[in-house]
Amino acid sequence: MRSGVDGHDWVQISGPVPRYELHVGATTFVIVQRDDGQWRAGMIEPDGSKTVLVNAGGLEWGQRSTEARAKALIGSPWRRLRATVAQRERAEQLKIEIDPGATKGEVSDMLSARLAELQRRRN
Repeated sequence: MRSGVDGHDWVQISGPVPRYELHVGATTFVIVQRDDGQWRAGMIEPDGSKTVLVNAGGLEWGQRSTEARAKALIGSPWRRLRATVAQRERAEQLKIEIDPGATKGEVSDMLSARLAELQRRRN
């Protein structure tokens, strides 16, 4: 496994199945080998919600997919700005607790995760 993204390196996690993690802020990117030898890649949001990015593929494909998402988190300047009043109000409506120093990116991720969760519940 090659190194990660912009100073964030993959860490091999010991356990019964091969697993790698890449931590970018409060988001954790994970690549884990499935029982059939294929790899599953995804991300764990700060609120604990999970998103599968690649469900079956090679290790390199999983790594590329997660690193593309990680680069988007790191490289978007707007994500580092303070959360807006509108974001905070929407988070309150959805019963999401926001830290006073939360950024636009962090709140955006939390809102997206909550809305996806609500959509899954409806279906």
